[in-house]
Order: sequence, then C-alpha cells, then structure tokens
Amino acid sequence: MKPIPARERNAGLPVRERGVVSILMAFLLVAGVIFILAQTTGIIGTRSMDTSQQLDSTAALMLAESGLQRAEAIVGRVGNGGIMAEADCKGVATGGPFALGRGTFNYSADKTVAAPVGCTEGLCTGCKVNVTGTVGSASRTLEQTYTVGVSNGVAGRGTTVTMVLRNIHDVPATSLFNMVWKRQDPGGNTNAEATFCADNPAGCALQWNLNSSSGNTSVGGIGVTVNIGPNTISRRVNQTISQSRDYVEVGGLFPSLSTTAYPDIVGRFWDDKHVANLTGVNSGSSGGVIYGVAATGTCTNPPTTYPAGGTGSFQSETCTNWCSGADTLVYGVSGRSATSSDQITPSVTFGTNGPSPIGMTRLVHFPNLDGSTPNASGKAFSEIWYAYNKDYMSSNTGAGATSYSAAVYAIAGTTIALSANMGSGDTVMPVASLTAGSELCVGDVLNTAGAITGATVTATPGGACSSASGNYTIDTPATGPVNKITVTPTVTSTTLRVLGATGTLAAGATNNGLVNIVSGPDGSGHYSMTTARTIGPSYITQGVNSTTIRVPPGPALPSVGTRLAVYSLTGTPAGTGSLASDVSVTATGTSSFTVSGAAPGLVGATLCGGICAFFKQATPSEPTPVTEFTVVKSSGTTQFASGFVCLRGVDKDKIAPVTSTTLKTGRWHETIQ
Repeated sequence: MKPIPARERNAGLPVRERGVVSILMAFLLVAGVIFILAQTTGIIGTRSMDTSQQLDSTAALMLAESGLQRAEAIVGRVGNGGIMAEADCKGVATGGPFALGRGTFNYSADKTVAAPVGCTEGLCTGCKVNVTGTVGSASRTLEQTYTVGVSNGVAGRGTTVTMVLRNIHDVPATSLFNMVWKRQDPGGNTNAEATFCADNPAGCALQWNLNSSSGNTSVGGIGVTVNIGPNTISRRVNQTISQSRDYVEVGGLFPSLSTTAYPDIVGRFWDDKHVANLTGVNSGSSGGVIYGVAATGTCTNPPTTYPAGGTGSFQSETCTNWCSGADTLVYGVSGRSATSSDQITPSVTFGTNGPSPIGMTRLVHFPNLDGSTPNASGKAFSEIWYAYNKDYMSSNTGAGATSYSAAVYAIAGTTIALSANMGSGDTVMPVASLTAGSELCVGDVLNTAGAITGATVTATPGGACSSASGNYTIDTPATGPVNKITVTPTVTSTTLRVLGATGTLAAGATNNGLVNIVSGPDGSGHYSMTTARTIGPSYITQGVNSTTIRVPPGPALPSVGTRLAVYSLTGTPAGTGSLASDVSVTATGTSSFTVSGAAPGLVGATLCGGICAFFKQATPSEPTPVTEFTVVKSSGTTQFASGFVCLRGVDKDKIAPVTSTTLKTGRWHETIQ
C-alpha cells in the first residue's frame, strides 16, 4: 500500500497555534535584557555617586591644602625673631569657616597650637595647624607643623634687591639698610651702579653712595634710611643695580623714644674719593670723619648714583654739624671678601684720637659666616655697627661746669668813661659808661683819675652799686680840672660782683689767697673782700677738685651711665681743666653729678654727652679736626667702603636687626576621622 504524506493525513484536522515557544523565548530574552539593564543602571548610578563623592573628597583635600597655605602665610608674617606665641598660632584659626570654590575650609581651634606642642611661652618656635576642607558630605583633615626661623639679610645675584621691613613696636622707627655689590664681574670693564628705593616708600632717603676703589676688584655700598610707622608688619624696600651682580644687604631698626615722632636723622658722613679716603678706605684699617658737632654747618646730600668719571663722592668740609645733638651713631660697612667667613672682627672703634674712644657694637652681619646662606657667593659681605650715648650738653653760663667745691665768674672794680669834663672843686662825677659787666659801688676808690685820684664814691644813681650812666658822688672835691677825653679813671673795690656761679664761696682765702672773702653773697650776688682790688672778669674758685661736677642750676642733668667729654673751654675768659678719658656719670644730685674719673682743675667748661663725647674736640688752633676710627678685619677682607649716619631720639633697648622670617614647612599628613 502506498504511504500517505503527513500533510495529507492532517488535512481537515484543527491547526495548532504556531511560534509560542519562540515568543516565550523572546519574552525571556527581553526580561533578561531588562534585568541586565536595570542592574547596569544601578551599578552606573552607584559608580556615579562614588565618583561624585570621590571628586568631592579630592576637592575637600585641595581646600584643606589651601587652608595650610593660608596658615603658612600668616605664620610667616607674624613670626617674630623665630619666636612664636600661642596667641599667634591661635590667630590662624580665627574667622572661619572660609568659603572657597564649591566648599569651605576651617581650622580646629583646639588642635591649632604653638609648637612644639606644650612648649613654654617664649620658647615656642612654630605652629601646628589642623585644618579641614569640606565639599558636600566629603571632608578631609590635614595637619602640618611650621617651624619659624629668621634670616638677618638677603644675598644673591641679580638687579633687584628686596627686604621686607617691619616694626612690631608701638612707636615709629627709622631703619638703615646697607647694601654691597660687586661693581664689576671678573674680566669685565663696566661698573654696575645702584639706585635706591625703587618702590619709593615714604620716608626713604639716601645717606651715602660710594665704593671701595675702582676696577673689577671694587665693591659699591649704599646706605638708605626708611621710616616705618608703629605696628607695621610689611613694607617692601627695593634697591636696584644697573647690571646683574652679586649682592648682600642687611638692615637695622632704630625705634623712637616718642610715640608720635620718628627718630631725627641729624646727618651723615661719607668720603671715598677725597684728598684722603676717610670712610671708603680701600684696603686700609683706619679712616676718619670731619668734625661733626659744631652748632652750624653746610652739608650736601649724596648722589643718587655714583658720579661718572670717578670724580668721587664725599661730604663737604663745611658740614661740621652732621652729628650735633645725636645719641646714636650708625656705621654701615660694605666689604669685599674671599670667603663667607670674612668679616670685620672683632672691633670697630670710633674716636681713637679723641677724648673718649668708643667700641661700637655690631648689630648684624650677612651672609652667615658658616657658608650656609643660599645664593651667597662669599665675595662680599654687609654689616651694620652702632654706638649709643644719651645726649647731653651743659650750660656755660656763669662759671660753667667745674670740679671745684665752688666757683664764681666775677668782676671787681671797673674803668670809667666820663661823659663831661669836671672842674676844680667838683664832687659830682658824670659817668658815660663802665667796663662791661662791672659796677661802681659806694666805697670804691678812684685810681689814675687825675685831679680826683684817691677819691671815694659815696653815692650812685642806683643804690649801693650801679652800672648805669649818670652822676656819681665822690667824697673829695677835684683838685683841678678833669678832661673827659684824657682821663679814664680806674677803680679798686672791695665788692666782688658775681656774673655767674656754681656753688657759693665761703669766707676765707680763695685762689691761693689772692682773694680773701669776708662775707656774702648778699641779695644782689655781691661778696665783700678784705682788700680792694681790680679784677677783670675771671673765674674765682674755692675748695679742692673732686669727681663731683657742679653746673649752673636749671638745665637737666645727664643720666647715669652717660659718657662725657669736654666740649669746649672757649669763651671770655677761657675755661681750664679736663676730664679723664672714658668718663661716665655714676650719680646725680642737685645741680651736680658724679663722674667715674678725675676732673683736674675743671672750671668754665662746657661738657657734652651723646656722640659728641667721642669726637676729637675743636680748639682755636684746630677748629675742624678729623676724628679717626679703626677697624679690625679678617685677612680675606681686602677692601671696604663705609658711611656714618647720626640719629637723635632712639630707644636703645629696641634696636634690632631687620630680619626676614623663614619657614621650615616639612610635610603635611592626613588625620583619621
């Protein structure tokens, strides 16, 4: 039998639904895809959240680092001589949180403290800072310790020299910057010159601009003063050099005794190309300055740049008051050296030929002698030295300063100029004038007076004694005519008229018995003597010399510790005596003070303190003497140039170097939250 095909066998039967399995498989596939997509979307969302959190965390870390940078700036600014106070470090943490970018940073007040942690006030040398940066819900906390150090100057190579001046005191101050630079590079033939205060800060003034010599061995030096107000912590002071050269600069701060006024810059002295080099002394070890403590003088200002042609830079000889009334002498030294260890050492002595030489104090030297200063070539160094002595000037009125128990400036008797002729028998003497400072007193006897010789004065126009012109009565009539032109009567008197006194003469012999005091002084300042005499204006002394110096009453006395010298013995009459060298005041009394050394025969003197005490004093034969100074320097210091500035009104207890703060930052670390 023939087989029937399947298609025909199923003909007429119901047709089953086809593709169900495929559809089911499709649904399963779609469901799987949807599940996978859902899982993928969840994973992506989680990863997005993680990425966002990570970005926020990174941003928070950066904000915390910004907080550390802010802290570094504050610590560097307030660091005072390498010593930090707890309040300085706590000040970093005040004022937060600080907004920056997408978040903030804030300091932990409890964990931002002086370092080392637990340090005793005054011995802290840095700050430990704890800061948290926050962005959204992410936060990162960092800690870093900043150690504060100081540098006493700047050194390097270039054309711009910058120091930051600050004054932490409640009084204004004057600063002096001393800069040295190599004028030529080895093998070069062009001198580099300097100008000052490129940023033109208020109160900036050039004090000297000079060099040690000419050629490629020389160094230049400028001294610049800048005023700075109280509590001023940042003032940039820039000097410029015309060509890139090795340089070193230091500074000194000289605060005022006044809360309102800056120290007075009395004047300056410099000289490097004059008849003899005085302060720029090339390779020598001594120099000099012209007399600087006269009452008046005509001074010049230094040039802003060194004069072309090598004509030199110097202060005029007519500048004889450049240090008058000063209490502080500042000396800036610019040295050419062989190594970083070279220096002026151990001394600078001012006034070596004067009455009271003074060893100056070195305020600052740079670069560091151990060679640790970065960028310092060792070919030059800069120093500032100073000397302080409180100013004083005694009065020369009356008997001036004296070492005797008592002294008077006095006159007895006179010479008369008649105003009219006298006739025979006249008892009235018409007087035109008397010797300056003198008087004619009742009881005075006329001498060399022609027809009235030997007559005694019985009345004056003004009491017992008078210096006025007018009619004076005598006890004996003229024995003949007296011609006013040819007769100039002289007078002896037992009355000693005091023109000025330091102490009171007692009864008894005075001046080796030449004057014998009977009584006085009376209410008019007169003494009575046993013997009539004619005494021109002179100093009458009594008692022995001592270390107690008596001065006319009224003016202020010198302070204990002030060094003194004889300023002048000139006048009419000239004073006498001297002070021992290096004399200082040991005690004060009433119109008197005690000194540490002998004062033999001192009378009619003017004494001075301040820087005046260290100058070689003027005399009639040498009115403007040169005062010498000496330096002791290391063997590698082959040349130097230098200048002086005199200041008045300085608080010596606050004098300090101008320092810059240096920070040792180390590395930060992140704390566990």
